[in-house]
Amino acid sequence: MTNRFALSKHGLGSAVRAITVDALAGGPGVALPTNLQYQTQHGFTAGTLQRALNHLRESNAVGVVSRGHLGRFVEWVNLREAWYEAGLDPVQLLVPPTGLIEMDVLAEMFAETLTQNGIAHAIKHAHGGHTRIFAAATGATDIAVVSKATIDLVSSMGTVAAGSLTQELAPGTFYAPARVMVVRRSGEGDRHPRVIAIDRNSPDHVVLTQAEFPPQHHTYVDITFPRTLAWVRTGKVDAAIWHMTTTDVPISLAGFELTPLHSTSPATAGADQSRAVLVSAPHRPELSTVIRQLPLSDLLSKQTEEIEAETARHKEFLAETSRSDGQPAH
Repeated sequence: MTNRFALSKHGLGSAVRAITVDALAGGPGVALPTNLQYQTQHGFTAGTLQRALNHLRESNAVGVVSRGHLGRFVEWVNLREAWYEAGLDPVQLLVPPTGLIEMDVLAEMFAETLTQNGIAHAIKHAHGGHTRIFAAATGATDIAVVSKATIDLVSSMGTVAAGSLTQELAPGTFYAPARVMVVRRSGEGDRHPRVIAIDRNSPDHVVLTQAEFPPQHHTYVDITFPRTLAWVRTGKVDAAIWHMTTTDVPISLAGFELTPLHSTSPATAGADQSRAVLVSAPHRPELSTVIRQLPLSDLLSKQTEEIEAETARHKEFLAETSRSDGQPAH
């Protein structure tokens, strides 16, 4: 691998980095800026650019082909070597609070891909979709994960920063089918809920709650989503919308009852707004290749596999509990 001090000493470090970022941003087939554009923007001479291009090819990082008056085009990119040669920064991913199977699977996919390519990274968690979008838009994080419902709402308000890159994933990758439910205390299914928990810091939770429990017929109590179950269990609220988190023990054994949503909502199975959306920071265009490297075609099946595994564990737990109590399993 290259001695970066030597690159810097010979004035190639900045040129190598600039070319690599452009190549990663566009991927194979993209046209690189012209010599004049590089000179105007960065001050690189034609000789420096050529040496940088030669170095990237010799380092098995980036291959560029010249097509005469049409310019230079990226022929291939080796993500691992390109990232190293350019000395690019680590990647920070911001996802919802841990425990959501859909998001945990996606975060693991990011971690595996980045690790395989030798890219340092950190995965952090933050509550509230608009908070995560703002973090990406302002450069506080590199990639944020939100729902399509949140993106649509925030975009309509004009609060997504210009230049932020977004990529929509398959329906059900943020809200898997039957993973968003109404949660109540056990034994209260016949009583109409009046006092409803709502998290106004989560655009999705507001939309879901208002659709299921219209404000003209219910009283809302402000909560933070991670505290949903506590508020329901202690009777501070009658019901709440809950995006199911993974548990070792079936939630029915903890004194809760789950029922499906009655309303059409972003969490409806197959709904367009149930998609996960990746929001990249405007100042990190090189992340495009990182996202392209993710095996996203496998995401939905991996999420489904984990959800089914949890369901199987719960059934086994209930069966074992019933045998211990001498009661039939439900």
